[in-house]
Amino acid sequence: MGKTLLIFTGVLICAIGNVFFAIPNHITAGGITGLSTLLYYWFNWNMGVVYFLLNVPLFLIAWRFSKSLFFQSISGMLLCSIMIGLLTPLSEVYGVKHLWEGSCFGGLVMGLGLGILGFANASLGGGSLTGKILNMKYGFSFSLSTMLIDASVLPFAWFGIGAHQTLFSIIFVVSSAFGIRIVDFSIRSIWTAKNIKLSGDKS
Repeated sequence: MGKTLLIFTGVLICAIGNVFFAIPNHITAGGITGLSTLLYYWFNWNMGVVYFLLNVPLFLIAWRFSKSLFFQSISGMLLCSIMIGLLTPLSEVYGVKHLWEGSCFGGLVMGLGLGILGFANASLGGGSLTGKILNMKYGFSFSLSTMLIDASVLPFAWFGIGAHQTLFSIIFVVSSAFGIRIVDFSIRSIWTAKNIKLSGDKS
């Protein structure tokens, strides 16, 4: 029940960061989410449906790597697809239409959600799923791996949303990595403090 709540919370925070901060300012979060956003801008396709379809190949890879990561991530991805699909129509009315706030604060919010999902051994697919696999298999930094993979989509954004919005998209992706680091640092600090306390109790 605790892990389910963590996954739900992480997904909700990610959806809020994307729908209410990135979309109103026509910036992209990068990765699969970013591609889905670009296709929404270009063709007005439903982001939830596109997001799901683009993630299918990555989850086939995840199935071969880790069954628990696959099941927990696919739950997060499906839930995120539904949330994004439902919330996107509200972005025009309730979204924050300011590039600096949208990129800095929106990226931070999304990163916090991704960090919570990573702690629950889950992801949203795309860059966060690939980053989690690299972290588990090779020990690479989850935040750095996710940021680099998500940033790989930004050259397409240059042609799709223009240089100005792409610049703020880069800020969004970097802020997202910072949000992941905040969660990771907080969890490590709590874990270290807990172990120190347990050691003191034993003595």
